[in-house]
Amino acid sequence: MAKIVVAEDDELTRYLLKLSLEETNHEVKAVTNGREAMQLIIMEKPDVIVLDLMMPGIDGGAVISYVRDMPELANTPIIVVTGTAQPETISGTEQADRILKKPVPIDTLLTEIRRFLDD
Repeated sequence: MAKIVVAEDDELTRYLLKLSLEETNHEVKAVTNGREAMQLIIMEKPDVIVLDLMMPGIDGGAVISYVRDMPELANTPIIVVTGTAQPETISGTEQADRILKKPVPIDTLLTEIRRFLDD
């Protein structure tokens, strides 16, 4: 079982991600924006971060940069799940471990998470 932080501003998407990951025995904490994500990541020190890019306030790219700048969290796998047409144009995304385009089948996300946990 992994500890996963999900940051997603869309309520339905956040709910479905959390539910699907919990059904596979992961401990999941979900938040709605980048500021909450930063606070939760510091508190929880997750095994994996699942992150939307376009969120109110602090965007996902800034969260990625923030995590990468923290020595104790810098190697935490970050999987971006986004509907953004060109996510690579957002500052910080070059530091993500994976970028998946919405809609992402849950099996695809679970496969990516397992890859990081098995490494």
